[in-house]
Amino acid sequence: MTLKMRFLIITQLMIILFLVAANGQYPEAVPINLEPSAPEPNIFQKLAEFAKSMISPSIAYAPSDPEIIVPDDKKKFQVAVIGDSIAWGAGLNEEKKYYSQVRSWIAERKNIPLESVEMQVYAHTGATLSKETNDPIRSPDLSSGNPTASQQADLISNPNNVDLILLSAGINDVGVADIIKLGDVEGFWNNLYSILGGGTCSIAEISKRSANLREPMSLLLQKLLEKCPNAKIVVTGYYPIISEDSTGLTETIKALEPDSQKIDEYKNLDEPEQRNQLRDKSNEFFKESTRSLREAVNDINSNSLNNRVAFAQLKFASENCYGAEQSLLWKIKNFDGVIKTDDNKFESRMKLLNDMGWVCACEKCSSPSAKIARNVNCDMYRQNKFVAVGHPNEKGAVKYRNAIIKTINDTWPDWLNTPVVQAFQVMPLSVASGRSFTIDYTASDNYGSGLKHVELWRKDEMSDWQEIKREEISGEDDPISGSFTDAPSVPGKYLYGLHVIDKADNWNDQSNSNTYNPAISFEPVEVEVISLEACITPEAEAWFNKGKASFDQKQYKEAIKYYDEAIKNCSLYEEAWLGKGNAYLAGSFGFWDENDPSEAIRCYDEVIKLNPQNKKSWNNKGTALVDLGKDDEAIQCYDMVIRIDSQYAESWVGKGRALYEMGDYAEALNCVNEAITLEPEIPVAWELKGDILEALGSDEAQSAFDKADELEDVHEPTHEAKGAIAYKL
Repeated sequence: MTLKMRFLIITQLMIILFLVAANGQYPEAVPINLEPSAPEPNIFQKLAEFAKSMISPSIAYAPSDPEIIVPDDKKKFQVAVIGDSIAWGAGLNEEKKYYSQVRSWIAERKNIPLESVEMQVYAHTGATLSKETNDPIRSPDLSSGNPTASQQADLISNPNNVDLILLSAGINDVGVADIIKLGDVEGFWNNLYSILGGGTCSIAEISKRSANLREPMSLLLQKLLEKCPNAKIVVTGYYPIISEDSTGLTETIKALEPDSQKIDEYKNLDEPEQRNQLRDKSNEFFKESTRSLREAVNDINSNSLNNRVAFAQLKFASENCYGAEQSLLWKIKNFDGVIKTDDNKFESRMKLLNDMGWVCACEKCSSPSAKIARNVNCDMYRQNKFVAVGHPNEKGAVKYRNAIIKTINDTWPDWLNTPVVQAFQVMPLSVASGRSFTIDYTASDNYGSGLKHVELWRKDEMSDWQEIKREEISGEDDPISGSFTDAPSVPGKYLYGLHVIDKADNWNDQSNSNTYNPAISFEPVEVEVISLEACITPEAEAWFNKGKASFDQKQYKEAIKYYDEAIKNCSLYEEAWLGKGNAYLAGSFGFWDENDPSEAIRCYDEVIKLNPQNKKSWNNKGTALVDLGKDDEAIQCYDMVIRIDSQYAESWVGKGRALYEMGDYAEALNCVNEAITLEPEIPVAWELKGDILEALGSDEAQSAFDKADELEDVHEPTHEAKGAIAYKL
C-alpha cells in the first residue's frame, strides 16, 4: 500500500470519527477500493457497520433534569463497554459475559428492570489501546485491531447520559503472541524468525512494553472523562496467563503455530525449563501491566476534582492459570481427534470463517461447492479459529464480575442506592389565602450515603414546577421526618411535591419515580387557596353571629346548629369552627350530659388545619384532652401554644393542671407561678396553686385559696369539671 493511500485512509477515518463525535450519526462510507480484487467491504463501511451494530436502535434516553417533578419515564442507567476481547468476553455466550453479569447486578442493586440498564458495547476481539493497525473491521468475535479503544470512545452515543464505563485494553499493544514465545531459544535464528513471525521476545521487552501502557491509558481515560462527564470508569487489569501448574502448552502452541514444532524447545513446552520461561514472562506482563494501568488511574484521579476512575485488579492463583486443574481460562483440547477450544462460541466462529472462505483455504474442504478465499493468511485463520484460547471462561467471567462489583462497592459505596420518600402529606387541602398549611414527609437514604437535603416543589396555574424551599439534613438519623409550611397569598390551585437528595447526589421524588415498582408512592397534592373575603358571605356571618349569641346565653345545642350553618356557607370559617368546638366543650362540663369532648377536639383540629398558629384552638383542645384524662396529649397541645405565644397565661394554667393530675407537683407549681406572673388576676390559677401546695403539704395553700376567693368576686371562672379549668373559651 502506497504512502498516498495510507494518508487517504487516515484522513477519511478522522473525518468519520469527527462527524460521529459531533452529531452522533454515522455518515455514508466513501467507496474507496483499497484492494480492487478483494470482495470485502472497505474499512469505512466496516467502521460504520461496526458502530451501528454495537448500539441498539431502540435505546431511549429519559431526561434526568431534577426540575421534572414527576418524570414520564424512569431514567435509564447507561453502560458503555470499551476495549479488547477481555471486555468483549471472547468465547462466552452473551448472558455469561462479565458485562452482562454486571448489568444484572446493577438492575438488582437499583431495583429496576433489566431493560432499564442499557448497554453500548464497542469492545471487540483484538482491539488495541492506541496502537494503530491496518486490520479490517470484522465481527467482534474475530480478531482485528480496529477500531482501537481510543476510536471506540469516539463512537459512544449520548455521552452525557452514560453512567458507567467498563474498560479493558493494553494486552494487544504488548503482544499476546510475544508473551507466550520463549525468550531464550538455541538454534538457527534466521530460520526461527521466519517460523515464528518475529523471533524471540525477551522478558525485558515484555516488561518495557507493559510499562509503556501508562501514558496511552491516561490519555484514553482523560478523553472518556471529558466526553462522558457524568460517568464513572472501571479499568480492569489482566492476569498471569501461564503458571507452574499449566499443562498442555506444547499442544496449544502446536495448534496455533504448527511450524513451531520445527524447533526442539517448542516440542517440550511442558518441561519445567520451557514452562518456567513462559511463566516468568507471563508474571512479568501481569506485574508491569497492573502497575502501569493502576498508575494511569491514579494519575487521572489526582488531576481531577473527583474520584471517577477506579482500577479492578484480578487475583489469579497458580491453579487458575492456563491448563491448570482449576483453570479459569478457555483451553485448546483434542475432542475425539478434533482440535478446538472448549469455549461456547467455537462452532459459530467456525461458521463465520467458513462463510469468509478461510476454512477451505487453509484446511481440507469437505464440500466442493464451499467458498474458498484467495490470498488467505493461514496463521491469521488459526489465530481466529482458536481466538478464545487463554480468555476467561464462565468461571473466569464471574471472577471479573466480582472484581468489578467489589471495586465499585469499595470506591463508591453509596453510588447506586436511591433515597426514597416513605410518607408525604399536605394538610389542609383547602385554605384561606395568606394562611399557612403544613407539608409533612418522611424520607430514607435507603442504606445509601445519607440524606443531603429535602426540597419542596410547587406548581401553580400560571407557572411550572419550581423549588420553593429546602431543608438541609444533618446527622445520621434514618429515616428522617420533617415538615414545610407554605402560605400562598394569591387564590388559586397549587400542586406540591418533594425531592429528596442524598450525599451521592442520587435523588427521588414523592412518587419514588427513580425506584422501579416502588413499595409506596405518592401523587403530587393539590391545595386550593381561597380568598377569605369571598368565602365569608353576609349570610355566613349572620349565622355565625347567631351562634355566638346562643353560646353567650349558654344555649350550646342551638349555638352548634348556627355554627354549622355558617360552616356550610364557608368551610374556611375559622372562627365558626372554633365557636362550634367551644360549644361542645362547654356542654361537656356538666351542662349537657350527653355531649362528648371528643367532638370539641374534632372541631379544634379543623381550626388547626386552617391555621396551625391559632393558639386558642390548641389551648382549648388541651382542655378537652384533660377532660378525657389524656394528660400527656394535653401537655403537647399546651406546649404548642407556648411555642406560638409564651405570654399566653391560660396555657400555663392548663399545663399546670395536667401535670397536677399526673402527680408532677413541682413542675405543675412552676407552670402556675408562670401564669400568675403573666396575669396575676386569674382566680383558677390561684385555686390550682392552692391545690398543688396542699398536695405538697405546704402551709401556704390556704393563702392561695383565699386569693382565689377574693378574685372570684370579680372574675368568675366559666367552667370547671373533673379538674379541667378553662378560664376563657
